[in-house]
Amino acid sequence: MKQSFVTKVRFIKDGEVFFGELNCFLDTDSVNFQFLYDEKEINVSKEFAFFALVELRLELEKEQIKLVCEGSRYDVYPSGMQLDGFAACELELFKRVTIIVDILDETQLIDKIATVKEQEDFYHKWFDSVNFGDVIGSKNI
Repeated sequence: MKQSFVTKVRFIKDGEVFFGELNCFLDTDSVNFQFLYDEKEINVSKEFAFFALVELRLELEKEQIKLVCEGSRYDVYPSGMQLDGFAACELELFKRVTIIVDILDETQLIDKIATVKEQEDFYHKWFDSVNFGDVIGSKNI
């Protein structure tokens, strides 16, 4: 069953804030994003929403554009159980996950907006900082 929705997304380029339109098309086996901005269009498709967002961000990074959404923060990354949706964990070094965010929600934490590499590096740093058995525990993350 196919579903779709559209959302406005703020992005930063050259220190200025602009708005773009993100069209999301959900299929049984993929998530497709179409990002429209400055009369340009970027299309990406991945099995999971978070990784479609990562692919979109990689394309935007080529133009020094960063999306102002929770999924662009260095301290946000999904657990394996969250891959089927739009949720991800807010990570804090040496701590188990307690906060879940929607990756497409606008973030007010502009100073935490990062490149894909910075986000992946922080995820690995966080992972190494915790006893993974404690992180999983009885929490549903």
